[in-house]
Amino acid sequence: MSTPLVSELMDNVVVIAKPKDIISKIISDMRDYKAWVVPVINENGKLVGVLSYRDLLERRISLRSKVSSAMSPPYSVSQDSDLVKAMTKILTLRVRAIPVVDSSMSLSAS
Repeated sequence: MSTPLVSELMDNVVVIAKPKDIISKIISDMRDYKAWVVPVINENGKLVGVLSYRDLLERRISLRSKVSSAMSPPYSVSQDSDLVKAMTKILTLRVRAIPVVDSSMSLSAS
């Protein structure tokens, strides 16, 4: 029995941010959709960072700040990775969720 791939079990991303978005809007969306981690993408749809509740709490960012001032460098897992590799990365990074990307670093859709 083979280990499932990430692409077989991933959820659709509900909340996505851009670097110039305002923190208060993203926090509202995070609360509404119960999203702990939000991928930050550029105008080409490439993953450029990640925003999490932990980032917001640790950095004590103003609600009027831009996402770019609070986001962490991008971390992700490939849609073709096996689930064990993805879970190992989640545990190593100590995050609640991780963005899933394709080979061009664009967010994957399930």
